[in-house]
Amino acid sequence: MKKKREKSKVIVRPWLLLFFIATLSISLVSLGLLELYKFITESNRFKIKKVIINGMDVSSVEKYIKGYAKGQNIILFNKEKLKRRIEMNPDVKAVKIKIKFPDTLVIDIEKEVPFALILIDSDLFYVDSDGKIFKIKRAGDFADLPIITGLSPKDLNFSFRLKKCLEIISLFLKKNVDQISELHITKYGSVYVYFTKPKIEIVFSYQIEYLDQNKITKKIAKLKKVLNYFANYDQINPTLIDLDCIKNGAIVRLGNISNG
Repeated sequence: MKKKREKSKVIVRPWLLLFFIATLSISLVSLGLLELYKFITESNRFKIKKVIINGMDVSSVEKYIKGYAKGQNIILFNKEKLKRRIEMNPDVKAVKIKIKFPDTLVIDIEKEVPFALILIDSDLFYVDSDGKIFKIKRAGDFADLPIITGLSPKDLNFSFRLKKCLEIISLFLKKNVDQISELHITKYGSVYVYFTKPKIEIVFSYQIEYLDQNKITKKIAKLKKVLNYFANYDQINPTLIDLDCIKNGAIVRLGNISNG
């Protein structure tokens, strides 16, 4: 008898089937993600159409954002790049950028607020309460601010002395003494304060490095006592007040005494 030929068997290996299914799945997912990426990046729906600016006039920052916001894809948008551009404006202190999907940017701007002026070489610059010098004062600018003189950025103690000057001015204002027109620091660290109304030169301290908040406050209180005393005498005008020469008092130089 002839032996019947055995039918050939097809053996399907399970791991090979799983590999095929996994490869197919990954390919389909990748294709789907690619199409999704193309849709997100190319769709008009996700292009920036609206820019909201808070804290500053649009005209003041328009040139810094032109070409860097509207029309850009909001998903791929580089907030830090735009932030750095806006901060190039000297009137800008800080910037925060928020994204509102699908097509809006919200830019919150904190403006620099001039606290004083500082004379460097022959130019006046605006300085804020933190000691940041942020822009030059141009001719025609109105600025009723105290002027800090005698400091140079080349000095090693420039930052310390500048912040100390700002602290002195701030404490004067808190004590309702707002007549300061100039605060001058000598290279040896003496502090002179000048009033224009009335015109008085005040020797505030001979050592700025040793002035702390408590000492500044006490000196201002002493000055107020002297000013209040002479306010009762219209015909007597002090022209110089030295607050540092006598521990518990002051030396006062008087101007011409009127007989009126």
